[in-house]
Amino acid sequence: MSAPVIFDRSREEIEEEANGDMFDIEIGVSDPEKVGDGMNAYMAYRVTTKTSLSMFSKSEFSVKRRFSDFLGLHSKLASKYLHVGYIVPPAPEKSIVGMTKVKVGKEDSSSTEFVEKRRAALER
Repeated sequence: MSAPVIFDRSREEIEEEANGDMFDIEIGVSDPEKVGDGMNAYMAYRVTTKTSLSMFSKSEFSVKRRFSDFLGLHSKLASKYLHVGYIVPPAPEKSIVGMTKVKVGKEDSSSTEFVEKRRAALER
């Protein structure tokens, strides 16, 4: 029979387990906006963060980010956390056809649907 393993846990870890998650951060991705014209155009998204954590100077703030920024963030999160067992949702696929329609200004239901699907995937 082996001896029981005793873990040295901090008070914060014990309180977190007793109270559930202590994190209070909500992040939303909204307002897709085409920036530029022609083949140099890209989509920018508003990323809004709301929190009640005292470590932040504001309870709500937002920034604009483009798709490539999300891909860079995904790459960093995946390389840092996937190998230790955290779940990092897959990045949305690049769609040359979908983005080309948006870039050339073709306003139809397929380009609108493409932009909304990408926005939702980025938020996830």
